[in-house]
Amino acid sequence: MTQWKQKKVYIKGLINDKPSLHQFLYNRLSSRIHWIQHFQVILSTRYAESKWCLEELTKIMEQAEYGEMIVIPIFYKVKPEDVRRQKGVFGERFRRRTEESSRKEMEKWQLALKAVSNKIGFTLDHNRYI
Repeated sequence: MTQWKQKKVYIKGLINDKPSLHQFLYNRLSSRIHWIQHFQVILSTRYAESKWCLEELTKIMEQAEYGEMIVIPIFYKVKPEDVRRQKGVFGERFRRRTEESSRKEMEKWQLALKAVSNKIGFTLDHNRYI
């Protein structure tokens, strides 16, 4: 009988004003992304406000591009089209985030958002749930 070991990882949302702690956590998480085979990305209208989320998505989509991971997007109260083209409320929040970022960062985030929104996933809104 094959025994499967599953490691559970819980990441608690936090607001952190200490850049060194943020960088430490980001480095730990990003170094482990390449070990994950299936990834569910939950995109909401506020997703684009977080540089952390956008950087993580970029790493995830790089791994997915090489066929090393399966990515399943879950669009929670946001349309895939709005994510793909950075429109609507999602787009407004993305533009606010990019005002504080470099052009290079913005371009790589746009590529990652387009790639994830082109994948087959689930759309959840207040009228429909899985």
